[in-house]
Amino acid sequence: DHLYKDRLRSSFNPTGTDTTRLSSSNPNLQNVGKGEEFDPDIDWGELAEDSYKLREVFGPEPGRIWLDMDYDQLQLRVFAYVSGEQRLIKALEDGWDAHNFVACQIYKTDSPTKIQRRVAKSINFGFIFGAGEKKITAVSGDPEVWRTVNRLFPNAVDFLNKTSQEVRRTGYVTTGGYRLYIPLDPWNGGVRAYAGVCYKVQGLEGLIVKRAMVYWHKHLKQLCKVYRHSSYAYLSLQVHDELIADFTYLPRNRLLPHASMLKSLMEKAGQDYGVVTPATISIVSESWDKCEEVAL
Repeated sequence: DHLYKDRLRSSFNPTGTDTTRLSSSNPNLQNVGKGEEFDPDIDWGELAEDSYKLREVFGPEPGRIWLDMDYDQLQLRVFAYVSGEQRLIKALEDGWDAHNFVACQIYKTDSPTKIQRRVAKSINFGFIFGAGEKKITAVSGDPEVWRTVNRLFPNAVDFLNKTSQEVRRTGYVTTGGYRLYIPLDPWNGGVRAYAGVCYKVQGLEGLIVKRAMVYWHKHLKQLCKVYRHSSYAYLSLQVHDELIADFTYLPRNRLLPHASMLKSLMEKAGQDYGVVTPATISIVSESWDKCEEVAL
């Protein structure tokens, strides 16, 4: 049973969240973040030298190799499509980083500063988590920013308003055919209408990731049959929008065709729900914090 030596055995619960996303426990591997455990948009100065990477302690065992694939800004892509915000959809499909694009639009610049990108990042995730004028103004420090956002992204703002109205009227949102009920606010007893967008976005995000996992499992199971090796390859881990396939060691020229197929299956899962969802590919030979990103 050498394949299970020195491994963490986490429990994954497909109904462990209020949306459709997976949760894990004992231990919670969803907390194993990517890269430094500090926000890269913040200049931490000398503190950055003391940052750590939790992923240093994980990696494939000797004689095996990982293919790590991560959806690129999946929540923001889902939001762009479900809100029908065409400018944001086109920017993402053209290869823009969502935060850089929004920063360039708001500040009318081709080279946004770190602070400007941080404000744009807060606005983007503010959309998803229901931030309104008051919150966006507080984050940006500029009352004009909210008016600019309304002008630049009217569909997104309209989507926020309509979703809040929907929650107040029904108490739930519907995404991917699922009805997701919004919990009550413990402070005033009313429904948390502002959370409706988050539930819609994370609900569809969870369905896409789960469908990708099903596609991977079926494909990798077939590979095991073809190569007559029960542990030739298998889905090892899911962390939010990231999947890891654990392969018996293969040289790069034999591993990359497998990577191409798994990438296409991840992207097909998004297409099934009408969302373009590109994924990045990395190879992990030793330590998870030393991913080698590859292009096909």
